[in-house]
Amino acid sequence: MHYINIHTHQSQNKAYTEIINLFPENAEKIISENPDSLFSVGLHPWYINENSDILLKEIEKLSEYSSIVAIGETGLDKLCETDFSTQIEVFKTQIKIAEKARKPLIIHCVKAYQEIFTVKKELQIKVPMIFHGFRGKPALAEQILHYDCCLSVGEKLLQNAETIKMIPVEKLFIETDESNVDISEIYKKVAAVKNISVEKLARQIQTNFKTIF
Repeated sequence: MHYINIHTHQSQNKAYTEIINLFPENAEKIISENPDSLFSVGLHPWYINENSDILLKEIEKLSEYSSIVAIGETGLDKLCETDFSTQIEVFKTQIKIAEKARKPLIIHCVKAYQEIFTVKKELQIKVPMIFHGFRGKPALAEQILHYDCCLSVGEKLLQNAETIKMIPVEKLFIETDESNVDISEIYKKVAAVKNISVEKLARQIQTNFKTIF
């Protein structure tokens, strides 16, 4: 069976399809050393600093690489110390990079969903948006789905079975993020909650992956 890990910060099993998240500062070196791997690259709101303009230019350059299959993680976070208006401007710049490269966005969002929906409408974003590490309640998931976005879940959402049950498998991805748990274990638990076989879940996520990436 083939598993896809949509978002991880470190390669865990080269037998699986993994999208490894990179920071722009060291991305080029890692990409060159791992020619068969897939990556996303972005400027996380936590790490916006005085060098952001340089980093954004680096992301734009890297977005042309075939091994870079997504832009992110990027997004908005109301609990971090970065000025929120600056976060929005950096987020918008990365959206424009993703649109130009025609690559999906991996979204980090903390207490700023309405603001992201507003930006999506304002910029008329056409590339797919995947809210990663989602662990919210069904009502919030329903809002995200209303805006035709996907949700990626990891082991932390396993505590919220009602949300997993209501996310259509056609809009679902699975990830490990910073966890060391094997992705296959998360697949097994999600499949059990949704009352489908692991094989069926894996096939659907492969279809989702081919559609979006």
